Amino acid sequence: MKLVKPIATFICLIFSIAFYAQEAPVEKNKKVEIFTPQERDNLQVWFHEKVKDMKLGMEVEEEYFSIVLYHIVKITRLDDKKTLTKEEIRDKAKTLLLKQNKEVKGILTEEQYAKHLSIFGDIIKSVHNRKTQQKDN
Repeated sequence: MKLVKPIATFICLIFSIAFYAQEAPVEKNKKVEIFTPQERDNLQVWFHEKVKDMKLGMEVEEEYFSIVLYHIVKITRLDDKKTLTKEEIRDKAKTLLLKQNKEVKGILTEEQYAKHLSIFGDIIKSVHNRKTQQKDN
């Protein structure tokens, strides 16, 4: 149960802010919300279930969330100073995700790591699809 707060924080960070450069014009220092609160809640439940399916032990799960949260926070802060271009933010985000994957690979079994990659692939796809929808509207 003590992982509920990190999970909630993780999900809010992921889905409140894009992984990649923001497409929509916003006021300075404002973030674009990609998903509605209800969608974020649903994604949080989905993420929790997917991680549960990985069958991590308590220590590995804590280390996993620590690594993931660290990198997600770094990704979400890339555009804080508004000095990077969209492409630079996208490239740095990809680099951070690769570092994250390398770190979690060291603590997960091959099967767990494959599930991790699948989960993040789905998350990135969801963010990309939503941003495309927002751009089209």
